[in-house]
Amino acid sequence: ATLKPIVSAPQDEHFMNLQIDEVPDQALNGLCDPNGPWGHLIVTPQTTQAGVHQPCLNYLAKTTCVADKGCTWSDVLTSCLDSVCVPHCDQPTCEGETSTKCVWDGSLEECFKKPICPYSDEVNCNNDQECKWDSNKCIEKPCYYPDETSCIADTEADCVWSTVTKKCSEKPCNYNNTADCRADSGCQWEDTCKEPEDQMCIVKPCMHSNETACKEDVMCAWNASGCAVATCAHYPDEKCCNRDDGCHWNVQQAPAVCSQLPCRLLGSEGTCNADRNCMWEGGSSACLEKSCGKYTTRCPCEADPDCFFVAGSNHCTFQRYGTCPTLDVVVLLDGGVSMERKFGRHPQGFYALVEVVRDWARTLPLSGSAAGAATPANNNAARLAFVQFAGSSLWPAGDAKQVLSSTGTGTSEGRLTGVLSEVEKDLEFQEDNFMG
Repeated sequence: ATLKPIVSAPQDEHFMNLQIDEVPDQALNGLCDPNGPWGHLIVTPQTTQAGVHQPCLNYLAKTTCVADKGCTWSDVLTSCLDSVCVPHCDQPTCEGETSTKCVWDGSLEECFKKPICPYSDEVNCNNDQECKWDSNKCIEKPCYYPDETSCIADTEADCVWSTVTKKCSEKPCNYNNTADCRADSGCQWEDTCKEPEDQMCIVKPCMHSNETACKEDVMCAWNASGCAVATCAHYPDEKCCNRDDGCHWNVQQAPAVCSQLPCRLLGSEGTCNADRNCMWEGGSSACLEKSCGKYTTRCPCEADPDCFFVAGSNHCTFQRYGTCPTLDVVVLLDGGVSMERKFGRHPQGFYALVEVVRDWARTLPLSGSAAGAATPANNNAARLAFVQFAGSSLWPAGDAKQVLSSTGTGTSEGRLTGVLSEVEKDLEFQEDNFMG
């Protein structure tokens, strides 16, 4: 017998540098891992992709994972896991699995998941609710998930969850240009938002012919003319929705929509004041979100259980800020590429983050001192500044491009400000210049 030749040429330098305690996990235990430093030299691609069930942890991509009859992909964990079928050791328990479809392989006496869409004709393919016919072949239907968590975690397909139907489906009218969108009779190009990147193709809204169906649709309102788009619902994008002072991105249902702020829906002074989150604005005869700062004297301020009068500086603020000293706060906003993806029912993480910060800033006791003005005396109020940051291999450490402060008319020019209008402009600038 002769020794086989070594699989790699001797190295002048160490193949890898490890501490002693790292050797088992980083080197020895992964000897046959096809994705490891040695395994990719030892284990050939055919060994892991020949239709024979292999260890699921070897698969790093969803496509190769689901092609293995013993594995399943978790969009939540973004990893390949053993199918629930594999642990079953006899035919009755295998075929009795209720969480997924399993089949018993009598020749191997093993339980595997049912083959995905194994149809060669269009009729049988489309009759299977998990499959669809596409480009002369039967493929698994995207977005076929049983719950919202796995539905919105799919990073490959554009999936949406409906709290009405309790189903996951492909986002309808998913066209990227005006021509294709308008060619589909069920879609319309929504250009309410000024920025081109915020315009998109949406399902034609509020086409209901009866009052009940119209009122059940959160995007719609019934009036004398029939079913119409509700106030704020014409904004298709969270960014431009939040720019309207009377609107907010409503995540109480899925898919989320732009809706009127709850207080704006209360049309009378009595119903408005009965909601502790709202207050009646006599001058405009409108119900608005509560702002303790609108109370200018002690008595009406302290008559409101949510507000506190700061005697030293003679201003009214929310109880939670009643003990705040004079503050200068610099808020760092993560502008990395990861913030571009969906976060729960928010279609884009960075816009959602800015929305949270904007809502918080509107409740703060701001100093009223504009950017560049003399530093205010101790007044138990706040000034804010915002800096967006993102690391990238394209930018050397310390490169000015890794941080971004506001510039332009109406902004603070990257300085501390206690004026709400400048704070709003600063946040709009950050949204318009997302670094990701």
